[in-house]
Amino acid sequence: MKDRRGFRYPLEPLRTLCELDLNKLRGDLAQVSGRVHAQQETVSQLNAQLELQCAQARDAGAMLPIELRRMQHAHAHRVAQTLWRAQAHLQSVERERDGVVQASMRLTRFRDGVEDHRSGKLTEFDRETTARELRDADDQWLAAHARSMQ
Repeated sequence: MKDRRGFRYPLEPLRTLCELDLNKLRGDLAQVSGRVHAQQETVSQLNAQLELQCAQARDAGAMLPIELRRMQHAHAHRVAQTLWRAQAHLQSVERERDGVVQASMRLTRFRDGVEDHRSGKLTEFDRETTARELRDADDQWLAAHARSMQ
């Protein structure tokens, strides 16, 4: 491992901000993903309830009095409308999640670019440090050799 104590990266504040923003986006993504999952569960439950209503209406058929059939139909219609609203809300939450994912991907690419730049600067710093150490060693050797020749 090289000694990098003298290394100063001028874009370090930007790199730190990227990390903080990325962590915030990850938290937002977790929250939105939880809402998507909850809404998917709601849609699934409403779908099952609507299927049950339709199956009961089909099974009862003409045996029910007309008034009960109307009530059953009205209830199934309300469940269907609730299902449609829940599906629309699910699509909205999924779009929100997709937006957070896109923002996270953009920021990740930017952060990766900053990291690549930092790595390049570290490599350059290592080369300069090695060259300086080699020059110092050469100078010391030449000085020691000159003293021994006298």
